[in-house]
Amino acid sequence: MHLGPRRGAAPPVIAPRSMPRRVTSQLVYSLTEDDLRATAEPDPELSMLCRYGAFRQQMDGWLYARTDRRRYGLGFSNGANLYDPRNRRAPERVYFFRDADTGRCRVLVAPWRALAGFAVRRTAR
Repeated sequence: MHLGPRRGAAPPVIAPRSMPRRVTSQLVYSLTEDDLRATAEPDPELSMLCRYGAFRQQMDGWLYARTDRRRYGLGFSNGANLYDPRNRRAPERVYFFRDADTGRCRVLVAPWRALAGFAVRRTAR
């Protein structure tokens, strides 16, 4: 009778405990809906890709912009919080996501320089 591990057998695999990922949302821009309409344009092609999951935020709600009416998720052309496997992003652009992760996803595109006056300053803790 053999009670120990067999020779040549792989050691048992012990999976590490997975820790839940905790993410704090960060407000990046605060502007009115009229300001957003003046600086950002809807992009029908990116909106369609967003509906199919091919152009979206990496983490919904992590980076966001607040207007007087709603909250928009954000993605940046440098790849911050942006999933873009088809490489459709343009340089120096900010992508606003409305109704992300739904069949009604709408993407608005704005040049990041035009949004500089709406950036929210972070305070040190």
